[in-house]
Amino acid sequence: MNNPIFTVVDLETTGMGPSARIIEIACVRVENGAITERKNTLINPGIHIPSFITELTGISDRMVWDAPGFSEVAKEYLDYMKGTIVVAHNAHFDVSILNQELRRTGFSEMTGQALCTVRLSRRLHRTLKSHSLGNLVKSLGIRLVNAHRAAGDAEATALLLIRMLAKLEEEENRTSAEEILAFQYLPVKLPKMNLEKIKKLRDSVASSFPERPGIYQFIGKDEQVLYVGKSANLKERILTYFSGFHAKAKKWPKMLQQTSEIRFLETGDELHALVIESRLIKRFKPQFNTVQLKLRQYPFIRLNRIHPYPTLSVLKEIREDGADYFGPFNGKAVTSLLMDVAEHSGLIRPCDDVTFSRGKLCSFYGMKKCSGPCAGEVSKEDYQKGIELIRRLLSGRGKELLLFMEGKMSDFAEAEQFEQAAKLRDKLREIEKLTFKHVTSGGSLNENTFLMVRVKEGEIDYYLVRFGMLVTHGVLVQDGDQSGFWDEISSFYEMGKTVKEMPWIRTDAVDEIRIVLNWTYKNRKSLKFLFPSEFASKEMWIQAIRNNYFNAESAPNGVISVKQV
Repeated sequence: MNNPIFTVVDLETTGMGPSARIIEIACVRVENGAITERKNTLINPGIHIPSFITELTGISDRMVWDAPGFSEVAKEYLDYMKGTIVVAHNAHFDVSILNQELRRTGFSEMTGQALCTVRLSRRLHRTLKSHSLGNLVKSLGIRLVNAHRAAGDAEATALLLIRMLAKLEEEENRTSAEEILAFQYLPVKLPKMNLEKIKKLRDSVASSFPERPGIYQFIGKDEQVLYVGKSANLKERILTYFSGFHAKAKKWPKMLQQTSEIRFLETGDELHALVIESRLIKRFKPQFNTVQLKLRQYPFIRLNRIHPYPTLSVLKEIREDGADYFGPFNGKAVTSLLMDVAEHSGLIRPCDDVTFSRGKLCSFYGMKKCSGPCAGEVSKEDYQKGIELIRRLLSGRGKELLLFMEGKMSDFAEAEQFEQAAKLRDKLREIEKLTFKHVTSGGSLNENTFLMVRVKEGEIDYYLVRFGMLVTHGVLVQDGDQSGFWDEISSFYEMGKTVKEMPWIRTDAVDEIRIVLNWTYKNRKSLKFLFPSEFASKEMWIQAIRNNYFNAESAPNGVISVKQV
């Protein structure tokens, strides 16, 4: 085939795997560097189209109701592709689904070699971070109309193919079908390494970097931050980037080639390093920190404490509304379970404020899912006692509520309501398996303000945490000026008394809260906690610190460093 003809194929399906069915197919013919024909058909898959597929593609059951089944159009499309090179973006997926449908409907599988534009892109556009269709057309200035529909994606892939064929001819002198098909399987060429520069970088690390905890940055041209990392041993960690282990990974040789300098900052502690790393990544958005840049929204459980009979709800962000917020929790499954257990406890009303204001008992009371505060069946004082059990559950201290729920399970069993008892038993077992990575004073994130201390040989690490975020980390040692530490302790207490409401917190700050809370949970056995909210005066707070962590007569004799973060 001296002047090969290409047929670009794109499919929309009901999903992935052996049960997937085609719901739309489109083909675009490319000849002599131009689009010559187009073909597009909706397909009735014979099964329900999942809602998430409809949301993604816009194709619903109603749209394909009168469409042909795949068996009715299979021969027509096979004939259309016959004698051409079949092309697809991620060809393995499209060809696999096509062959799966062909087998299911009694046709022979396609046997010819397909051309994959993802494979071509990895060899022709090596500097791109992503080779998705959306990223490629955006990078190359190709217009993508009707994304996630077969006709739109096939058209964009065809235009992308035309660009790639021209590049193959110009740079690689490949024009025949055999040469083009073979090119997609060639090894990806890595940039040539400046070995002398890399040796200098390695020698600099080996000679001057400490074997201490801290964060490090790979710096490129014009002070661009390429990568930020952390380690308990800076020298040991950074030297691994020059080893054979890291050299096998594709991105590290590219990063080293672009690196002009490697910098470090000692933190003296793992938590401090974790927080600084997170903040620097979010500030500079380094191109090689691909995983850490993907921010995720974590749900919170909100307790409307302004109402005399508070309720619970789930939100994805913290608002400045005077409510208490518990979390962040690791996904919907956790919050759903906690909300379900709280509801089944009967201690907190599940109705909204409008329903509550009617002052009449509703079906929740009859199902024993509510104590009836709307009709005066429970006093404010008793309702608040129940709220306190819920608060402790949401704060990771839920043993009292679990014991209370076990009593309710026994009540169900005695009343021969065995199905309800079994459901409640399963929920309690699931709750007991959950790990609550929260350190609070039996309260919400609003009150998650504390001093955290870890005593080590010859020194004391201390941390001041406010609203779940690290404010200060310092190290106390013998023989030094101690005034800085006690000034900070005093200011920390005063801050809590004057500014009580938690501000609105951004998604990146929520990520930092999770870092701090997860670290405190992981190291909880070696840590001691003291909450300023538990003390009526600053003097009592300071004296408690002396009594609990230091010699009651006098504080430690020195502060070598107070690391502000």
